[in-house]
Amino acid sequence: MVARKPRARSVFGASFTLTLALVASGCKTAAPVVIPTKPAGPSFEQKMGWILRLEDQRVLHDPARRFLTTIVERLIRLQP
Repeated sequence: MVARKPRARSVFGASFTLTLALVASGCKTAAPVVIPTKPAGPSFEQKMGWILRLEDQRVLHDPARRFLTTIVERLIRLQP
């Protein structure tokens, strides 16, 4: 019987060590999740600048048609 007691302690020690290792591995902190950031778009001021620039460039009439009407008006004036 004396031979069984050290064996029981070694089995208990091994199972305790295994249990401790499993518990310790469960407490491991996970790596932080990296969320990909999308690139920053244009700022509000930049968008507003684009809108204002395009509004300044906006043409409300057809320049070619205006040119033709001025030619026709001049031809009409030249006729006696």
